Parts: sequence; structure tokens; C-alpha cells
Amino acid sequence: MPTVTRIKATLDANTSAPINEFRKKRVAAYARVSTDQDEQFTSFESQIQYYENLIKSNPDYEFVKVYSDEGLSGTSVKKRKGFNQMINDAKDGKIDLILVKSISRFGRNTLDLISYIQTLKSYGVEVHFDKEGIKTFDKNIDMSLAIMSAVAQEESHSISGNVTAGIRYKYARGEYSMCYGSFLGYKKGANGKPEIVKEEAEIVRDIYRWFLRDKLSTYQIAERLNKMGIKTKRNGKWGHTRIKAILKNEKYKGDALLQKGYVKNYLDHVVVKNNGELDQYYVEKGHEPIISDENWAMAQIELKNREVLSHQYSSTEDIFSGMIRCGDCGSFYGRKLWHSTDKYKRFIYQCNHKFSKGKEKCQTPNLTEEQLKKAFVKVFNELLKIKHDVIAISEETIKEVFDTSNLELKKKELTEELADQKALIDSLVKNNNEHPMEQEAFLRKYTRYTEKFTQIKKEIEDTRKEIELKYGNSLLAKRNFEELKKTDEISEFSDIIFTTFVKEVVVHRNSSLEFHFITNVTLYTKID
Repeated sequence: MPTVTRIKATLDANTSAPINEFRKKRVAAYARVSTDQDEQFTSFESQIQYYENLIKSNPDYEFVKVYSDEGLSGTSVKKRKGFNQMINDAKDGKIDLILVKSISRFGRNTLDLISYIQTLKSYGVEVHFDKEGIKTFDKNIDMSLAIMSAVAQEESHSISGNVTAGIRYKYARGEYSMCYGSFLGYKKGANGKPEIVKEEAEIVRDIYRWFLRDKLSTYQIAERLNKMGIKTKRNGKWGHTRIKAILKNEKYKGDALLQKGYVKNYLDHVVVKNNGELDQYYVEKGHEPIISDENWAMAQIELKNREVLSHQYSSTEDIFSGMIRCGDCGSFYGRKLWHSTDKYKRFIYQCNHKFSKGKEKCQTPNLTEEQLKKAFVKVFNELLKIKHDVIAISEETIKEVFDTSNLELKKKELTEELADQKALIDSLVKNNNEHPMEQEAFLRKYTRYTEKFTQIKKEIEDTRKEIELKYGNSLLAKRNFEELKKTDEISEFSDIIFTTFVKEVVVHRNSSLEFHFITNVTLYTKID
């Protein structure tokens, strides 16, 4: 029989430190609260003070630090700076032991939690969870830890669901808030509702005024604000997308479309656009407006028109971009630079498909900017000679074309139908609770009722948008005609007059230009 000699371990299996060597443990703690409410803040401060006193009062401990994160969710560690700093310090050999109130404070994502525990163990760092009584260096701890963290994750899921349900219940009652930290023009009022910030509201009004009256592009408006030294709400620089967002946001006219986005996965908290997956709620006149209904509606029409015409309005030098069409192929004319390297350098406008391969060459002529401007002055003065007849006919047309009375009646009837449908659903659910019916039959009926409810809601929203569109177009047309009434003759080209009254210009191969005006009048002229 062989002789076996036991050689006793001299190093700790977890820390690799000599077993019989005494040294103080370098101890840290981690504290976190997930909201910024006052009572949570008190708890947060108490956690930090408690652990600092606990570690410093133990003669076997050497205090390292209480790492902390405030107002952040526990479902992901990516944004927790305090947590990530603690992990890095542990990897650098600065920590032997970490004290935490509970698993849920450390993290609710099971995979993340176990991964970090295993990482810390590999660096010889132990974690104690007070509430659960778990010490990660204990034997057979992995299964217990997995079960405990799964419970914590399910708790997070439940909390997330409860919070979401609460928010949607408020939406249904027309209650909402704003992201005041980045939303220009408003702050949270004493009654909890949005309150106008006077200085910021003036910036918003300037943006609408420059866009509608001065015909500036979103790029130009951003550039102007930056040159004026005006900062965004977050003290940053302006960009064209931020300008466009302000022009599109219904909250500036006192309304609010709720649930534009939603959190698809409660673990990563990424907000995705709501394209119809969840109900939306439109609140009319829920707070004091900064912009009038008229200006907001005209801004939507203007945005749409510029988008349709692919017209960037970036400068008066390219005012014709997206406005000139080829009479042969229907394509837009584009701006080209001729003789770019010599004294004959100039811009001309030419059909974009004039030399496209596989197509018959268009016979429409090239045009200079000066030719286009002279032609417009000529035909616009012709229009002014008959403006009284044009305006009288057009104003009657506006009343008929943009009348919304039938749509308003339709919206009212649909709203009443929606209330009746909701009553049907409520009655069905109540009856089933009191006198349970065959569940397949119940589900079929419930599905049919809710699908009808959703359909009516969509019809109401579509009707509301149609009313809004007609209203905006009528305001834009009226404004244009008011400008027309004030003008008797123009002596030189005006980019504002051109973009206000011209829908498009068609170039024909016989060198004639066909001007289509917003007054539904078409006039022709020859190119000089």
C-alpha cells in the first residue's frame, strides 16, 4: 500500500494570500438608489454613512471607499459610474471585500450579476450581501446566487411593469410631464403643470418667425442662433435637427401627443418609436401655449412643402432648387457650375436627366439664374393686373376646399362611438367576472370589441390630422392672398415672393416657361 503524505495548503484558495499571515482586509461598500425622490435620497445618504461607520469601526478592516450611484436603474450596469469604478479598483488590487445591502442594489440582471461576481472572485475579491446573508466565497454559493438574482430580476420586471402601467393610466387621464432639463420654453410649475419661461419662449417664437416670415432654413436658423451666442437648454450648440424638432412639437401650441415612444426591453431601457404598437393619447390645450394654433399649423405645412419639393432653402443663390421641371421628361432642373476655372464662371440650370444614359436627350434649354428672375418679374406683374378677380375667386375656393365642418362632425360622432365601444368592453368584462362564460367565446367577443375600439381610435386620429392639415393650408393660403393684396407691381426679383406664390415652373423645348401659381392661375412667358 503506497504511503500518502498530506501537504497542507499555505495560501487562501480565493485570495492567494498566506493563510497564517494576518493583514487588515481592504473593505469597500456599494450603495445605490434608483430614483431622485427625497425619501430615497435620505435612504441613499443613510446607506453611505452606515457602511462608512461599519467599516471604520472594525479593527480588522481598512476602509477603502463607499462607491455609489444615485438615480439609476439596477437592470443594467453600463451607466453606473460608481459601480464600474469599484470593479476597476477591485481588478487593480485595491479591494479585498465589498459590502452591499442586497442583491437588488448590486444588480437585477441575472447574467450581469453572476458575471461580475465571478470576475471579482477571480481577482480574489469577496462580496457580502446583508439582506440575503450571502458571502460569495462560501462553498456551493453559485446555485443560491443564481436563484436569488433571478428573484431580484423578476422583482425588477414587476416594478418596471407597475411603473409603466401607472404612467399609461396617467396618460389616459390626460396627465403628463415634460423633460424640463432639455425642453426649451417651459419649466415645471407650482401646480406640477408646464409653466412658460419668458426668455426661452421668445427664442421659440423667433424660430417660428424666422422660419415662416423670413423663409430661413432650419440650417440657417441654427447658424443664426449660434452666431448670436444663444445656447440650447442643455447649454450646447444648435443644429438643424433640433430646430426641426421645435417646429414639429405640438407642445408649443399647448397640446401633447403622449406615448410617442416606449421601452421595449425593461433590462436595457432603450426607448423605441411607437409606430402603433401601443395606444397613444392626444391632449388638447393641456397647458399654456407659446405658439398660436395658426403659426404651428402653417409651420407643419411649410415643413411638408419643403420636404416634398426637396427644397433646402439654404440660400437665395439656390432659390430655384426643386422648383423647375423639364417639360420633356418631368425631371427637376439642377444647378450646374460652368467654366469653374476661368473668368466666364457662372451657374446655369439644366434638366438633371438631360444626359442620362439609355434615355432620349431632352430638348429643353438651359437657363441662367438671371433669365429665370427676369421671367418671374414679368409674369408676376401680369398676375397682379388681374389680382382682384383672382383673389375673389380664390377666397371662395378656400372656403369650400378647406371647410372642416363635416370633418368636425365626423370626429364628434366617432368620439361618441368610441365611448359606446368602451362601455361594451367594460360591460363584457364585468359580466364575465360576475357570471363566467365559456372562455373561448369570451375571448372571441373581447377581441372583436377591442379591435373595433382600436379602429375607431385610429379613425379619430386620422380625422384630427386631416382637420389640422386643412386648417394649416387655409391659413397659408389666406396669408399669401393678404400679401398679394398689398402689392401692385414689382420691379425686381424677390425670393420671398417667388417661394410664396409659385408652385412650380415648367420649361418647354420652345423656350417658353409655364408658371404655376398658388392662386390656381397658370401664365406663360418666353425666355429673353
